[in-house]
Amino acid sequence: MSKLKVFIVEDEPLYADQLEILVRQAGFWHIGGADNAAEAFEMIQTVQPDFILLDINIKGEVDGIELADRINRLDAEIFIIYVTSYQDERTFARASKTGPVAYLSKPIDEQDLLRTLELLVNRIGDLPQSENKGSFSESSFFLKSDQKLEKVKLSAIRFIEIQNRVCVIDVGHKQYKLRRSLQELEGRLPEGLFTRVHRSFLVNMTHMDSYDTSRNHIVMGDSMIPVSKAYKADVLGSLELL
Repeated sequence: MSKLKVFIVEDEPLYADQLEILVRQAGFWHIGGADNAAEAFEMIQTVQPDFILLDINIKGEVDGIELADRINRLDAEIFIIYVTSYQDERTFARASKTGPVAYLSKPIDEQDLLRTLELLVNRIGDLPQSENKGSFSESSFFLKSDQKLEKVKLSAIRFIEIQNRVCVIDVGHKQYKLRRSLQELEGRLPEGLFTRVHRSFLVNMTHMDSYDTSRNHIVMGDSMIPVSKAYKADVLGSLELL
């Protein structure tokens, strides 16, 4: 079974970060998150997660339970785990009607969450899985830009740079930001399409205009990308020279 995809809906950054760390440590694929129902619903329809960690008290007029009800109406098998500070019977009764697989309390207990995820894996393991569902191995994927999800072709990406633990994806006329490590993103990209030229850069060599050997820079339009000594031989070896 392929790595399961997780989406997080949480409007408290501290909890959102904690959940993301736990999800990654457990070996799942964190494919995105949102802090309000409108944005979450739009993104979920595009990225199609296997399950959602969902807070109840989120930004906007629609709370997490109403969002879960909308998600359940989609033509998709998406499992919901509530992570909430609400413990009253009325809220629990409302939430239970949406058919969640778990109802976890804040503050988050790491062991409870990991056990819940393990049980969910066993449950999903009995279901048919579609191949390459939303995989980066496809020719394109979606990236968030303002309040939209925009389709980006892998071949259009010129380079990817890591800046303060954020990957900046450059397509020439525009840049997208994705909160991932460069190493993680590199592992999900098709093999052979991008070349590591620096610890902070992955480059699509088909977009290279020239290579300045005196300053060890790759030139792409108005962008100058440094090539470190550790990767210089690999870069030169990838070029067809006459």
